[in-house]
Amino acid sequence: MINYTPLHELFYEGSLDDWAAVTKGGNWDNNSGQDDPHGLDKVQCLDGYMEYDRENREWKVGEE
Repeated sequence: MINYTPLHELFYEGSLDDWAAVTKGGNWDNNSGQDDPHGLDKVQCLDGYMEYDRENREWKVGEE
């Protein structure tokens, strides 16, 4: 289980689907605060990445 992380970028040696299956705590990315610039910005996986959109407060998937 992953809970709060002070990192800005995380490299995960698995696929996006594998990452989605990881159990995460409620504030695992530290992005629960609306204007908090200290949360996780990007999770890089082997087949793509997820990037946090602070304006819409959601994770978006991109492929490499």
